[in-house]
Amino acid sequence: MMHWHVFRRMTLAVLLLVAALMMLTSCNGSDGFLITPNNWFAIAITDTRNCGRVGWTSVEGRSSKSRANADAVRSCQNNNPGTSCSVASNGNDGCGALVSTSRCGWFVNPGSTASAAQRNALNECSRDGGTNCRFQVVVCGG
Repeated sequence: MMHWHVFRRMTLAVLLLVAALMMLTSCNGSDGFLITPNNWFAIAITDTRNCGRVGWTSVEGRSSKSRANADAVRSCQNNNPGTSCSVASNGNDGCGALVSTSRCGWFVNPGSTASAAQRNALNECSRDGGTNCRFQVVVCGG
């Protein structure tokens, strides 16, 4: 036969476990036990005024927005010496796609999925009169 104090401790332990699980679930809506989506992405591009030296870089899986931005800009500048780079897109929910044109233009668009982001960027490039719209990269976070 179980003693009252043992039963009380087991009940308390079960209640604490249930409360902890409820808190974890509420951090990510009703989709599961993911606490926070710390999977940031960023796309950085070179200054488009220098058409002869257009470049870009992307990073994924960073722990914060500032880390993703800094890493993307640093990588862009390392890959394209002598140019200035800036963040064109970032996020931790969904994706971002980069499309270039033959006129040294860039189009960066978000989307809920990789294919949606790519489609959105290509469509915007075409709508804006871009010629030879070329898909470059898509990155996702979340």
